[in-house]
Amino acid sequence: MSDWSGNAARKFLEKKKTQQLQDAKVLHDEKLLNLNSPAMWTGLREILIARCGEFNAETGVGNVLGCDDSEPHSLTIMNADAGISLTVAFDQERHRIKVSGLAANPERGDIAIAVRNGSSELVFLDKKHMAVSAEQIAGGILDDLLGK
Repeated sequence: MSDWSGNAARKFLEKKKTQQLQDAKVLHDEKLLNLNSPAMWTGLREILIARCGEFNAETGVGNVLGCDDSEPHSLTIMNADAGISLTVAFDQERHRIKVSGLAANPERGDIAIAVRNGSSELVFLDKKHMAVSAEQIAGGILDDLLGK
């Protein structure tokens, strides 16, 4: 065997092994997302509903914010004072959360659920691919709805 064939075979096998590792990571990440992104959506949804209740309980506010949580993959929040609403929807196949409606801030963009690089932890990512907490997302959405 020549030096060339030995070097070519080594490079070929290294490339093949690297591709196998990348493929395994993609499958692992997809499995994590399929298993755990619904729980992340549920957590965000619960925070939004709780924040609406907290806001309404503030002295002098009354029942300004209302939530329609009848659909498991969406939440519509109404601002009765301004007569506007927005809908926060979870796309389970794409692992994304979309905010729509007149009060939605188009600058906010979709929120992705992704696996943090180098770990098995799921995180929310804003349109700039920066990690954000569910509390930050909820605060931003409700600030948009209240016109802050």
